[in-house]
Amino acid sequence: MDECGVIPWIDLAYLGFAQCWEADSDVARKIADRFDECIVCTLSKSFGIYRDRAGALFVKTRPAEKSKMQRAVSAIVRSGASHAPDHGPSVVRTIMGDPILKNMWLNDLETMRLSVHGIRQDIVQSERSNHDADILGYTGTQSGMFSLLPIMAEQKHALIRDHGIHVVKGGRVKSRAPKARRYINNYKRDA
Repeated sequence: MDECGVIPWIDLAYLGFAQCWEADSDVARKIADRFDECIVCTLSKSFGIYRDRAGALFVKTRPAEKSKMQRAVSAIVRSGASHAPDHGPSVVRTIMGDPILKNMWLNDLETMRLSVHGIRQDIVQSERSNHDADILGYTGTQSGMFSLLPIMAEQKHALIRDHGIHVVKGGRVKSRAPKARRYINNYKRDA
C-alpha cells in the first residue's frame, strides 16, 4: 500500500460481528498505527439502527493536511445534511456512555455474533450429513454478518420467497436466525 500510495479505508459497518468488538476494533487501530494517513468509518448497523443512521468517520492525515482535510470533510457532510437528525446518534451516545448499558449491548452483540456463527456451522453440518457434500464448507470459516453462496437465481428466489432468507444479487445472504434454523432443520435432499 505504501509503495502504491494507497490510503487504507476501513469500513466497519458491522463492528463486532466478525470476532468481537475489541478484536474487530483492533484492526482499525493497527491500520491507524501503521499508516500516516487512513480513513476508518463505522455505522450503526451493529446497534440495529438503520433508519436513523449513526456513525463515525475518522480521518488520519499528516499534520500539514489537517485543516484542508477538515474543510473537505465538512463540505461533504454539509452537502448531504446541514443538520442531520440526532435520534440514532443520541441512542448510541447514551449506550456507549453508560458502562452498564454498554456491557449489556456488548453481551447482546456477542450473542448475535455467536448465533450467526452457529447458523454457519449448522449449514455446513447439514450439508455434510444430509448430502455427503462439502460445497458450502467454506461458510463455516467465514465471519461477519453475510455469506456468499454459489446459488442460481431460482434458488435465490426460493430462499427469499419460501424461507424469508434475504439474498441479494451475487449470492450475498443475510439470514434471520429463527427462519434460517427452521430452513436448515427442514433441509431436504431435493432442495
